[in-house]
Amino acid sequence: MRLREGEGDYSQFLLKVGEDEILKNEDDEIETPQDMLLSAKTLEDCIDFIYPTFDNPAELFSDNCTLVPHNITITSINSTCIRRFPGIIKEYFSFNAVTDGTHDTHFPTGFLDSLELSGLPPHKLELKKGSPIILMRNLEPPKLCNGTRMNVEELHNNLIAARINMGAFKDDIVLFPRITL
Repeated sequence: MRLREGEGDYSQFLLKVGEDEILKNEDDEIETPQDMLLSAKTLEDCIDFIYPTFDNPAELFSDNCTLVPHNITITSINSTCIRRFPGIIKEYFSFNAVTDGTHDTHFPTGFLDSLELSGLPPHKLELKKGSPIILMRNLEPPKLCNGTRMNVEELHNNLIAARINMGAFKDDIVLFPRITL
């Protein structure tokens, strides 16, 4: 985690939480100091605070990230953010099927589409040109590793072109064809 100037108290707080050195209340809960809380009332307010503008996504999203404990929360945040980017949304859908025909009644396609598994993209992936993406697996180390941050350059039916926006390969264009997992 990278911290900005003046965020040392927050880093110390996180270290103490990780080392179980923070006092807890009678319900065994940690109370976050008031000066570390965001006074946002809605998800929109929170996004406005974290990402005040979507004018330069390569810079904004290479320096910031949002950590949440549940996939459903980040799905909601991603959906809200993608609508703020200019342009038209392109939707990509996973192809889910049971390869062994004897089990297809036990695992209908609708059920498979509803699964949100860690490490896999959602069934319905919405992207726009310029939107940030993060690689979720090692494809071609050291260039394309888990966690590589990029921005979408082009969207095609079975191909996504993206520009790496950090590290030794910054500004390289990479192509991602549709693959079977």
